[in-house]
Amino acid sequence: MYPDALADLEHRLRSNYGAADATVLAAIPALLAKAVHADPAFRERVLRLAVTAVVGHASAYPEDLEPNWERTWRQSLSTVLTLVEHEYPQVRRMAVFLLSDASYHADDVCRALRTRWLDEPEPMIRLTILHTVGALLRHVEQGSRKELFEWLSGLTHPAGSEIALAASLALRGLGRQ
Repeated sequence: MYPDALADLEHRLRSNYGAADATVLAAIPALLAKAVHADPAFRERVLRLAVTAVVGHASAYPEDLEPNWERTWRQSLSTVLTLVEHEYPQVRRMAVFLLSDASYHADDVCRALRTRWLDEPEPMIRLTILHTVGALLRHVEQGSRKELFEWLSGLTHPAGSEIALAASLALRGLGRQ
């Protein structure tokens, strides 16, 4: 059943040029929950679909889908945060990227990613964490900004490294608030 349902959702996304409709958004939480313990090929396929939906949502007409989008995140957040700690680096990276549009939960997501930063051994995933935090900073409550500022400021040295550049870009976004 899942492969057929997944193929249908992938077809819907392709037909809408990558923009998720209400049906795709409604299916994402169940698919992500299934993907946590699924076969790696299925897991990656589900994550690709979810990432495509996130990217498509950002470029589509979000005001039409906003109620569905908020519900999707409310139902998916704990699952995606579980996938951020998955054993396979490619799953962790896709899950971190997926969080870049979790604006309704920006404080919780930034806190979780800051904690994940300490245990993440992969440099590319660390960069993705910084990019995701940078994307969410405009949605973070004022009380969390000081903590994030201090953390990101500490990552800007040594100057010239990719990590320092990503932290500086995130801080620049924080400074525009």
